[in-house]
Amino acid sequence: YGIGNRFVLYNGGSDWRKNQEGLIEAFGALPKSVTASLQLVFTCRFSGEYIARLHALAAKCGIGRGNLI
Repeated sequence: YGIGNRFVLYNGGSDWRKNQEGLIEAFGALPKSVTASLQLVFTCRFSGEYIARLHALAAKCGIGRGNLI
């Protein structure tokens, strides 16, 4: 799955009310010294469209592609 570092695990549902976007924004707001060695891992099923949306948001928040699983 590409998990190679310590990680923060999201194990909620894929329902938009769970605020996955807020989690990505909060993760991106952490100091880079903290997030450099962490990955944010989601363990639920999303549609391809929603995954693309989350990756776009992560990029906007400064989260590298390999740090969002």
